[in-house]
Amino acid sequence: MKSKFSGLIILLQLFVSSIAFCQTFYPVVISNNGILIGNKQLSYFTDTTSVEDAKNIFALNGICVDRDKNLIKLEILEFRLTFYKNGKATSYNSTSNSLTKEMKEELTKLISESRITFENILAKFPNGESMHLALFDITII
Repeated sequence: MKSKFSGLIILLQLFVSSIAFCQTFYPVVISNNGILIGNKQLSYFTDTTSVEDAKNIFALNGICVDRDKNLIKLEILEFRLTFYKNGKATSYNSTSNSLTKEMKEELTKLISESRITFENILAKFPNGESMHLALFDITII
C-alpha cells in the first residue's frame, strides 16, 4: 500500500510541475512597427492599434513567465485569425506562427473601427507540452 501511495504522490508532483512550468501566458502580435503584447492575465486580451500598424502584422508568437520570472518564447503551432469589418466576419487558419498570404491580403483592407481576433492559438512549451492560449482581440483605430 505504501508503494502505491508513493507512486501516486510522484505522479501528482510530475503533473503539477508540468502545469506550473509557466505561470502566465501572453499572445504577442508582431509587426514591422514593433510588437503588441496581451497585457493582462485573463482568458481574453483586448487592445487597440492603428490601421498602419495592423497592416504590418506578419506573425504571432507567445511568451510565458516561469516561476523564476524568466520570459520563455513559445512555439505557435496553429491559430485562426478572424477579421470583423463592415458587419461581416471572415476567418483564416494558419498552421505556423506566420500569417498566411490570405491573412496578409485581408490586413491591407482594414479600416478604422475594424477588429481582428487571434483565436484557437495552440502553443508548444519547451517541455514538449502544448496548450491553447487566450484569444487576442484588437480594435483598429
